[in-house]
Amino acid sequence: MNKELVIELKKPYLFEDEEYKTIDLSGLEELTMQDAIEAQKNVVGAGEDTVVIYAPEASQAFIDEIAALAAKQPVEFFNGMSIGLSGKIRTAVQSVFSADGDKSKNRTVEFDKPYTYGGETVSVMDLSGVEELTSKDVSAAENEVLKTGVYSANMKNFFVYSCALAARATGKPIEFFTKMPLKDAAKVRSTVNAASFFRVIGGAKDLRKLAIAASSATHTGIDFFMQMPVMELLDTCKDIQEMQEQWRKAMH
Repeated sequence: MNKELVIELKKPYLFEDEEYKTIDLSGLEELTMQDAIEAQKNVVGAGEDTVVIYAPEASQAFIDEIAALAAKQPVEFFNGMSIGLSGKIRTAVQSVFSADGDKSKNRTVEFDKPYTYGGETVSVMDLSGVEELTSKDVSAAENEVLKTGVYSANMKNFFVYSCALAARATGKPIEFFTKMPLKDAAKVRSTVNAASFFRVIGGAKDLRKLAIAASSATHTGIDFFMQMPVMELLDTCKDIQEMQEQWRKAMH
């Protein structure tokens, strides 16, 4: 048991006529990415907190859902806490999601302990394949989010979206990532979404618009651009835009 995840209370917390002297969140170590996916889905589906769409870990409703799963308590157990105690809960839960993807070496994630899935045990995960993903891959990842019954223009903040991208980048089934311990899966998510690595603002819809524009400007089939790695597509569109600007200046 991680003692840092057991919160000692200065005075007992009363819930349904029972007093609690500690709040045990050590169950956070047993949660998986699927638990985070379900928690996010529950909050979005209930319409309780739109913050969860844009910054899940900043959403109090999401924090309460995760804490409830970890402590094996109803979410109401956390809803009625004082601001001070709630802040301690928030700090403990957010520590699980604190991985910085920009700090991963060579886009390789090191797990806290070996992870076994389908008879395969891994300690590190190479995510460099994300650089080769195409607009079609991004669209497929967004479809995985839609399967959960929710939608947002900002898909990259959905946990299942990151799992889908990681799956397509590594050739592993999406369940390999959704069943991963939450802390390690958070590292994968952070690396996939790292600003210096792979960040698509606007998602597949805007990528398709870029592909259409590039196709029109170069008289090339749209599939040529849709099958191009996203980072290469973005660079190509930038080059096309610069060439068009130069052409306009030359004509005046």
